[in-house]
Amino acid sequence: MKHKDAQTQAPIDTQIRKRWSPRAFQAEAPPLDNLLTMLEAARWAPSCFNEQPWRFFLGLKGLGDTYSKIFDSLIEFNQEWAKHAPVLLLAVARTHFSANDKPNDHHAYDTGAAMSLLSLQAAEFDIYVHQMAGFDRDKAREKFAIPEGFLPLAAAAIGYRGDPQMLNERQQRTEAERRERKDWTETCFEGTWDNPLERG
Repeated sequence: MKHKDAQTQAPIDTQIRKRWSPRAFQAEAPPLDNLLTMLEAARWAPSCFNEQPWRFFLGLKGLGDTYSKIFDSLIEFNQEWAKHAPVLLLAVARTHFSANDKPNDHHAYDTGAAMSLLSLQAAEFDIYVHQMAGFDRDKAREKFAIPEGFLPLAAAAIGYRGDPQMLNERQQRTEAERRERKDWTETCFEGTWDNPLERG
């Protein structure tokens, strides 16, 4: 299946162009070695004081109960399409520094960086990662006995891209839509707030 490459304003790495969040997934699970390589990529993400606050639950459909626990934590809308994904992941972050138990204001930022590297490594294998905010944090905490001081941040569906025809009409439309991003004049500034960075 053809990649849905991003139309960029400047040349970027192929893996970044390929990274995308589909909702249609094949039933075939990626090789475990590839999934472990993705987790290894996440392990090398930068973090404040090298705290590495991220923790991951990785669930393969039909293997143990991790997959079902993550799936049961998803909101109904996400369950509708994520049920096709062969792999689900839950990203959790430690909210305090391990050395002194002081609040780590960067726990979410750093865990997001780890997920970004995981997603880019996935693109190398033509594996797609669709991250989700739509899940019940309390339910996930209860199902996995996540202790205080750790915060479930996001869930993700992982797998090879599938046929959009498996989705409902609304989801099929979004699957076919052109990928869009804000122009960098809206997000990149210099000198003062809202003063766009000059491209030269």
